[in-house]
Amino acid sequence: MKEENIIDTFFNIRQDEFLEEMGEDIDILRPVLKKENKRELQESINEIPNEYEELKTKLKNGVDDLISNYEIKMAYYHKKYYKQGFKDAVMLNFNLKEK
Repeated sequence: MKEENIIDTFFNIRQDEFLEEMGEDIDILRPVLKKENKRELQESINEIPNEYEELKTKLKNGVDDLISNYEIKMAYYHKKYYKQGFKDAVMLNFNLKEK
């Protein structure tokens, strides 16, 4: 079995644990995060007069895209750095056994 497949397997096994831990992290971070959230931001956008409907739509879509992009980036980096850390741990363990 290739090393990458083993790492993918371990990542997939631990992914549920990561999601649970992430929920705990969010609870810890929530008090220090900015108070603005998507719903409040969209409500503020809705207060823009109707003659600026095109601008309102553009802003709402921009907020959605920005949030989606952020979530995609976070998922990508989470997986990438977990795998890299795991590879480093395997190599460290392997190198220590050789000595």
